[in-house]
Amino acid sequence: MKLSSVSNDNALLTVLEVAIILRVSKATVYRMIQRGQLKAHRIGGSIRIKQVDIDDLFSDEKKASE
Repeated sequence: MKLSSVSNDNALLTVLEVAIILRVSKATVYRMIQRGQLKAHRIGGSIRIKQVDIDDLFSDEKKASE
């Protein structure tokens, strides 16, 4: 199995990468972090979001609609 084909749930993404994935603006991602809708980690002067936290965001929305 190739390493690149393995999903890394612990991957740390930038705010821009998350905005692209969610198809929203960076400002929206910052608002989601501020409201507690999305977990973020500060590393030095940068904000990073775990891939698993984005996945959890969608699973929480799915549970709320059921």
